[in-house]
Amino acid sequence: MNLKRSSSFGGLTSLSMDTLPTYITDAARKRSMAVRRSLELKDLKEQENAKWMKQHRIKSQPMSRAVAMRAQAMDPHKEVYQEKLKQHR
Repeated sequence: MNLKRSSSFGGLTSLSMDTLPTYITDAARKRSMAVRRSLELKDLKEQENAKWMKQHRIKSQPMSRAVAMRAQAMDPHKEVYQEKLKQHR
């Protein structure tokens, strides 16, 4: 089994102790990939959540209309009350 050595590891020996490394290490590369993957998953979940909420609103509109009509019909203090008063006079 042939293990490939990191291409960024070779520049490590040529640096002095005073300078900061200018290369990208494998750990930094993996970390950036993990952050990118995490952000992509977060965006995907937000899109799925928005899609679900939109579908939920569309499905619940007819039910909310029916509930509002029933509540209005049963409420004695609204417009229906005036119509019933006229009927009973």
